[in-house]
Amino acid sequence: MTDYARSLREFQAEKARLIDQKRALEERLERLERVISDVERLADESDDPLVYPPEPMSEQETESFTDRVRQCLLLNDARSLLPKQIRDMLLNGNPTADQRVRQNTLVHVHNTLKRLERQGEVELASMGRYRWKQKDYPVFEQVSTVIKAH
Repeated sequence: MTDYARSLREFQAEKARLIDQKRALEERLERLERVISDVERLADESDDPLVYPPEPMSEQETESFTDRVRQCLLLNDARSLLPKQIRDMLLNGNPTADQRVRQNTLVHVHNTLKRLERQGEVELASMGRYRWKQKDYPVFEQVSTVIKAH
């Protein structure tokens, strides 16, 4: 015959243990969130040079503009970037671009970042800076392969 009182006590004891584990885990997650926030702030203030995409931006380029913006953010995923920094990174490979192209590039970068934010790939970090968010986008494998080849 089943001893319901004993089973109930065991289930209640297990529930109490799980609640304690949950509290400990939530506290650990809160501490971890604070540490991540602090490290992100330090990375943004870092004087480390930006990592540029390996190939220059040109008209013959087969990658889309959006993928180039993704690469800029992904290669610098520990810090957040201003749209102007991304523009400069993209134009770095095309120093002969005229002023009109430079101005239009910034507009395209802004629009691309807003779209990527809506899609959940990037996040607005602070003060107009964007940070790579999505970790499983296919460009990650492409960029990793290119970086290893250089």
